[in-house]
Amino acid sequence: MKKRIVLLGLVASGFCTSPAIAGEQPAQKLQVTLHFIDLKDSDTLTMQLYSRFFPALEDAGKPGLTATRNQQGNYCFTIDHVSPIGYFSIQRSQGDGTAPDVLVPAHVFEAGDSVRIVITRRVAPLQAFYPADNYNYSYGGCGSAKYATWDRLDSLLTHSLEAPPDLIDPMGRVHDQWLPLKEKALRELALQRSSLPGLVADIFAADIRFADCGPFFYGIRDRLKITTTPADSLTHALTRHYLLSGAWDWERAGDQSDTALYWSKSFGYYAKAKWNFLSWLREGLANPDWIFSQLCAQYACPVRDRLILSFFLNNDALPRDMPACYLKAQQLVEDPYCKDALAFMQFKVSAAPAYDCTLMDSAGVVRRLSDFKGRPVLIDVWFTGCGGCASIYSSVLKEVESAADLRGRITFLSISLDKEREQWYRGVASGLYTSRGATNLYTQGLGLAHPFVKYYRINTFPTLILVNGKQEIVRYNSADLYNAASLRQLLSTVD
Repeated sequence: MKKRIVLLGLVASGFCTSPAIAGEQPAQKLQVTLHFIDLKDSDTLTMQLYSRFFPALEDAGKPGLTATRNQQGNYCFTIDHVSPIGYFSIQRSQGDGTAPDVLVPAHVFEAGDSVRIVITRRVAPLQAFYPADNYNYSYGGCGSAKYATWDRLDSLLTHSLEAPPDLIDPMGRVHDQWLPLKEKALRELALQRSSLPGLVADIFAADIRFADCGPFFYGIRDRLKITTTPADSLTHALTRHYLLSGAWDWERAGDQSDTALYWSKSFGYYAKAKWNFLSWLREGLANPDWIFSQLCAQYACPVRDRLILSFFLNNDALPRDMPACYLKAQQLVEDPYCKDALAFMQFKVSAAPAYDCTLMDSAGVVRRLSDFKGRPVLIDVWFTGCGGCASIYSSVLKEVESAADLRGRITFLSISLDKEREQWYRGVASGLYTSRGATNLYTQGLGLAHPFVKYYRINTFPTLILVNGKQEIVRYNSADLYNAASLRQLLSTVD
């Protein structure tokens, strides 16, 4: 079966430089015009805008991110004051209640780009999982060359029908199943390098080399989990030794500049997956305290600073000793952008004041966090359709909510990011994400643009936040919030 390698790499057109290397460029616009004759007048297109190497929550709700067809049959996006480098994708909502589909996959932008995208259907559609694979794209305008180059490289990685080799061979050695496809794309990049600025070519190379890292590491982990029979025990032991000894060339792109790795989004995904996986090999679980120590020790500025910031922003669970880790991060980080962004992470540290958010309950009553002062509050942020949200509610929160010793002492605030009120009602009624015994609140359709979400820079789901009776942060997405036993123990001691 064909496997798609998804490239979410961050690339640039070469005239922008990292703030770790040079000063910020003046803010500029991003203009994208899209033409696709198959779209209906009722279709609405939404641009998902990411600045730099992170989702730009400050961009949520910014004017210009939605578009409808104009009289010329085009959809036009104009966004002011974008970051020097970022990427975007475009989704289509058909207005019939179906889930949005990706019309334009992730593309890198550079501030000042003014690009026109024309989409046509393939004459012979591919049997592809992603609808966008059945379209042809052509580009014109300022900055369009890098878009076309990216398409050519992506097609080499995603349209191969070759069957991949085994992930782990009989001797327990691990092989990158997609290395031949990556090498093919790198050879094509070498042919195009003279037409690309040096930095852009380097970022392209890093994005190709570090693509598909999540399935790669999770594939090894899942394979090792099932190799428990006597016949496979030797392979299991050899593989663990091989991986932990450093024999595997993890940092294959060692020839890449720090600047390229700083900007590369694929490298950020790779580093997160790699250190979570190595922690699992060592301890049987992802230990955020150990992972943080490795990021600090194994990398130098600016790559180290970018990975530390990513750790605080995007990690699924934060260290138990969050204040000590945050203090160390403040002392280590040198990159100006990362240092400024890290300052906003203060709210994740124990004893920081909680944000007094204003939200609406199912009866239409406006509620504030301060309404619950004097009692500990556990906040759960979720949305309908989120598999992780349903899993954590079923395995952790449902049990804790029903605990007799906690009933009446802890307030459970369940905050939904659903865009539509009816969808929120259905999510609550399903019992998959929350219960009617919790205080169910709604962001009134603002989703990621709600001040509460923007304040906490929430971009992983679910997000759990524990606040004490003094309205101070006790835990923010720490590992002990995601285990029923440890959460019950924590809730029994917090005041």
